[in-house]
Amino acid sequence: MKLRHRSQGRFYRRFYGVLAELALVTPIMAVAQTPLTPHEPTPGGTDMIDPGKPRDADLMTHPPGGADASFVDAAGRSGMLEIQASQLALERSPNTEVKNFARQMVADHTRAGNQLQQIAARKGIRVPAAAEVNPELQTLTSRQGHDFDVAYVATAGPAAHEQAVRLFQREADSGDDPEIKAFARSTLPTLQRHLTMARKLATSVANTKSR
Repeated sequence: MKLRHRSQGRFYRRFYGVLAELALVTPIMAVAQTPLTPHEPTPGGTDMIDPGKPRDADLMTHPPGGADASFVDAAGRSGMLEIQASQLALERSPNTEVKNFARQMVADHTRAGNQLQQIAARKGIRVPAAAEVNPELQTLTSRQGHDFDVAYVATAGPAAHEQAVRLFQREADSGDDPEIKAFARSTLPTLQRHLTMARKLATSVANTKSR
């Protein structure tokens, strides 16, 4: 009888111990299974973003506009006209001086155009493409011999370079973007040298015509 009593005692102690453990575990499980309400922020979700902190779109740098963008467009078109007109001169002109001048124009304006393309690409500014042919080139394609040289000087000679110098000088003096201003300033001496060369070429072509 004593053995049976002891066995029953151990059984009840274990039984009540299990009940006590279940009483502790049940509230924890209930809390873990309770869904979040729509008003509770989800960890890592958009509700955790500080409303005072700028979003990624607000952190993007905007490309220069106004005078700087206008300069890039005008400089790109001017340089492309010089290159295309001078390439025609290398093919069509019978004059050695014209060819030498044209060769220098292609080299210098191609170099400057590549620099401008790189700067503009970094700032999201579009530069006119080579396919955008200037109507002035149509006149050159219809000329031959000395008439071609006269038309080439009118298209890519003193007047064109005077305009280019004014354009680059204005950007160097009053542009807003530091990198674009620096490009204009560093290119100016080359354009001024081109202007001197173009004036000499115009005189030479005019004297050739009078002979």
